[in-house]
Amino acid sequence: MSESLSMIDVEIEVDAFKKLFIPAKVLNDECVLRFTESGLEVPVDDPANVAYAGIFLGSGAFSKYEVSGEQVEIGVEIKEIERTFKFAKKSAFVSLKYDAESGLLHIDVDGQESQIATISPDKTSNTQPEVDVDYTSKVILPGSEFKQGIKIASEFSDYILIYIKEDDRSFRMKAQGDINITERIVSEEDLESIDVGTSSGVYSLSYLKGILDAIDDDVSVHLRLAKKDRPMEIDFTFAAGHGSVNILIAPRIQSDTSADTSP
Repeated sequence: MSESLSMIDVEIEVDAFKKLFIPAKVLNDECVLRFTESGLEVPVDDPANVAYAGIFLGSGAFSKYEVSGEQVEIGVEIKEIERTFKFAKKSAFVSLKYDAESGLLHIDVDGQESQIATISPDKTSNTQPEVDVDYTSKVILPGSEFKQGIKIASEFSDYILIYIKEDDRSFRMKAQGDINITERIVSEEDLESIDVGTSSGVYSLSYLKGILDAIDDDVSVHLRLAKKDRPMEIDFTFAAGHGSVNILIAPRIQSDTSADTSP
């Protein structure tokens, strides 16, 4: 491939690149890769308008990062990208070059060379919703606590009630099946931070469980919660802090779930 045609020429460890796509594929089969001067942006929305993710991987995470111009934007099918590094070691490196003339993304992973057809960014779903939320609570907890609560809840139900009582400085995750109930209560002593205000919402576990592999146990998970029936915001980092994920997830309409939504 001619160097003059290479609009992007970047290299990064497989593990960091892989985690970029974990929250993306929970929401959509396709995504936009937006290479800017500061790093790689991946905005992804759910066609059902239930969730949105803004994913960023700073240029400092890359061992090589060269982008032609201020921004290069391409659309890709996530499963096709994942096939190229599916069997690679975490310590292996992935090299990406984009050929503007052919519209192909050239990917080299540990000596395995692949060419992936790109799609027009205009045909992918990547619109950030305009949501005005008056958050009443903010919680910062260890990734291990958040992951444990989501994993156990998913054994009981498809939905989870996440809530905080104004008179109780703890964070609660509750799930209910047809009969059985499970609840995880994280006390203030086990939280990194909590700003208390009455808040609660029922959310689909299919989205929350899907992002867990992108969250390391020792990473802080930031949650912003509002009063009933309002979206929840989730933030966490990856790739040694070079990467960040911001997720906005709408609540489940309470009349349409069997979960006990009473805090």
